[in-house]
Amino acid sequence: MRRMHSLALITALGASPAFADRAPTPAETEEIVKALEIEGCSGGDYEVEEENGAIEKYKVTDARCPHGVIMNFDLDSAFSVISRSIED
Repeated sequence: MRRMHSLALITALGASPAFADRAPTPAETEEIVKALEIEGCSGGDYEVEEENGAIEKYKVTDARCPHGVIMNFDLDSAFSVISRSIED
């Protein structure tokens, strides 16, 4: 019985998409910085979300924006802003 549960778990894990987060490359970082500059923001922490080796989005957390506002951004694979939110 235990063997069947292990096999079911392995099968289920193998069937699920592989999500991974990584740091952006220097070239990706340069594009992220440009996208933030268009928004009037800078800095923050950058992360790349991938699924099965394909870029899902770039995440920026705690970017400094005008008037002391701290914001988070999601960018698509072409570095266009797809969402923005004010950090609480």
